[in-house]
Amino acid sequence: MPTLFALAARRLQPKTAIEANLQIDLMRSVHANVRPAGTLVFGLFFGAFALQWTTVASAAIWTALIVLYPILTAPLRRRVFLAPYEQGEAGAFMVKALALMLPLHFVWAAYVPICWIDGNAGNNAFLVIFLLAGLISAVQIYGPCIQLSLPALLVYVPVISTHYLHTGNRLDAVLPVIQFLFCGLLAMVAIRHYKTFRESVSRRLTIEALVGQLEAARDAALAANKAKSSFLASMSHELRTPLNAIIGFSEIMSQGVLGPVSPAKYGEYVADIHDSGVRLLALINDLLDLSKIEAGRRELVETELCLAPLLDDLAAEAESAAAAAHVAITIAAPADLTVRADEQALRQIVQNFLSNAIKYSRPGGEVVLFASLAEGGALQVGVEDCGMGMDENGIRIALAPYSALTHVTAVAGRGTGLGLPLARALIELHGAGFHIESKPDVGTRVWCEFGSDRVSAGIHKAA
Repeated sequence: MPTLFALAARRLQPKTAIEANLQIDLMRSVHANVRPAGTLVFGLFFGAFALQWTTVASAAIWTALIVLYPILTAPLRRRVFLAPYEQGEAGAFMVKALALMLPLHFVWAAYVPICWIDGNAGNNAFLVIFLLAGLISAVQIYGPCIQLSLPALLVYVPVISTHYLHTGNRLDAVLPVIQFLFCGLLAMVAIRHYKTFRESVSRRLTIEALVGQLEAARDAALAANKAKSSFLASMSHELRTPLNAIIGFSEIMSQGVLGPVSPAKYGEYVADIHDSGVRLLALINDLLDLSKIEAGRRELVETELCLAPLLDDLAAEAESAAAAAHVAITIAAPADLTVRADEQALRQIVQNFLSNAIKYSRPGGEVVLFASLAEGGALQVGVEDCGMGMDENGIRIALAPYSALTHVTAVAGRGTGLGLPLARALIELHGAGFHIESKPDVGTRVWCEFGSDRVSAGIHKAA
């Protein structure tokens, strides 16, 4: 048959896991409120005070129980309240706490029958005050747990009623009424304390759970990002070797180094193989660069760069693509603008801007490469076109990695979805700002903005 302890534990066990965790935490909060030193001081004081109404033996026994109980049970109390508990052990925890804490209140309540004097209203009023002080301390100590505070209040009820039954003094009859009313008031206070503690602990547990979930999600994301970066770096290296061979051999074949390619159709295939290999190699390089930046392994090699020659070189490199798309390239940049940046990264940024502008411009359109000083000395470098443009949703998609925009006027097979995300990552790596403005059927303006601290002092004077 189940023991009384097991039955009580089962009865007090919360029905849900959340309630069980909350109850365990509230019970542990009680331990923080227990102050054995206070019990020692008050026990000695009231024990000495009782000598004027009772015998030395009675006062000594009561004082010894009050003083020694908290001291002797301190190790057990720490073991009970600080031990780890599973969710299914919340009820057992509560029963242990009740069995450990309530006996002390029976001892406190015993002070009344020891010192009660029938018909002595003044003396008995003092005892009422004594009891009420004990009730207040019980509510204060057990505030976090209603399962402890209400039983502690009930301990005093028999004491209140017992002494009324054998007294004939009418003044004594008033005292139990006052005590009962005050017990009811303290019960309401205990319930309010419990609700306040419960809400506070519930919020804390909820926050801790959310923090735990966020930390787990962060760790999982970091692990996934690390695995992705390692995979991309490894695959990029593995793919580069055969790609370099494909590009090199196809270039030798297309140039006819070892003789003409026959029939002529094979020459077209070789040219397609070469172009596809070059594009695939560029994509792999972009993937590797983006993975390095995300992993924090991309280091900048900054130098002082004159922008006009750099923009001229980039325009010349893009001339064939612009001619194929029937787009004109214009450069708008003073000859003396200089910026401190990583040359390879800056080339890649502007090259991606320029490539997108040509790709999404209509035949007969114009693409402007610009560099200029803004207010406050910031340096703006970017590209402006009058092509198809994008709405806000299109910009969001364009800035998301691997989400290349598609359009009927776009050059087939050219979109990888990495151009703008990679450019923005490189810009932010410099501590610069990325900006884009675009309207459908009007055009797009995209630029990076370097702080004035990266612009040479001579430039400010010239400006």
